[in-house]
Amino acid sequence: MRNVLFTISLLLTLNISGCATFSQMEAGLDTLMGKNEKEAFSVLGYPSGKQIYGEDTVYIWEVSNTGTLLLPQTSTTYGNIGTIPVYGTTTYNQVVPINNRCVIKIAADTDGTLKHWEYQGNMGGCNSFIKRLDSYNKIRNPETTSKEDITLKEKENWVKVVAEVNGCNEITKVNLIKTEGERDFFEVSCPDKNMEVQCEFIGPVFTGMKGLPFVKVFGKSYDNQPACWK
Repeated sequence: MRNVLFTISLLLTLNISGCATFSQMEAGLDTLMGKNEKEAFSVLGYPSGKQIYGEDTVYIWEVSNTGTLLLPQTSTTYGNIGTIPVYGTTTYNQVVPINNRCVIKIAADTDGTLKHWEYQGNMGGCNSFIKRLDSYNKIRNPETTSKEDITLKEKENWVKVVAEVNGCNEITKVNLIKTEGERDFFEVSCPDKNMEVQCEFIGPVFTGMKGLPFVKVFGKSYDNQPACWK
């Protein structure tokens, strides 16, 4: 169950939001449900406060600040030159005061398990929370590519990332040397050395932090494992 309460300032949405959306916040909050309350703390930071309702604890994260927004305005001036009517336009910026606010409430049961959420606020206030929750959701629910759909070019690009992380900064060539079962062997040419990178694309693959490839693992105690390594 969830209750969404929000007020959106159109000016803030157009000028501050960029690619951020409230749906990203909702997706991240949904992903938190069923997790321990400590996971919410790691994503959103420590809460501003909490309230007790029966056996539930409601944690509250709140942001409130003021600022200004420059809103373009156009004025038109009319007049006459002799008997000929003329007009001109002037564009200027009007300073508009704004109030950024965001409140997120997440309820946890007696075991600390998160069970439902609600929020209210505008984009200017919620933007930082949206970014954190969106990053968390993408890590927990990455967009994956089936191993059957992975092209050699995609594999080579992932191999380049692995090589760069391991000290090869100016890659001149990537070659697929051989394939043994599920494992591919690549040779990477660097200015001062050659490097071998091995890959096992044994499941759905997604791009993790720093562009490194990971394989989604099912039925294990861990969610994923590296797809390529030196």
